[in-house]
Amino acid sequence: MEKSLLVIVRHKPGRTRLLMRALQSINDQTFKKINIIIFCMEEELKCHNVDDFYLKELSNIYSVIYDESC
Repeated sequence: MEKSLLVIVRHKPGRTRLLMRALQSINDQTFKKINIIIFCMEEELKCHNVDDFYLKELSNIYSVIYDESC
C-alpha cells in the first residue's frame, strides 16, 4: 500500500514481547510509512529513560512519537 499508518498503543511496561509481536504483524502489512504513538500505563516510566527501555529498538524500525518534555 502507498498509504501511511498511525498506530496508537496503550502499553504496560513489562509486556514488551506482546507489543513487539503486535507491531510485527502490522509491519508485515505493506504500508509505506508506519508511525507509532505509545502511551505507557505506569507513572514511574519516564520518557527520559527511553534509552533503557524498548523504544530505542522500536525507533530503529518505526517512527516512534513520545513526549520528550518528561
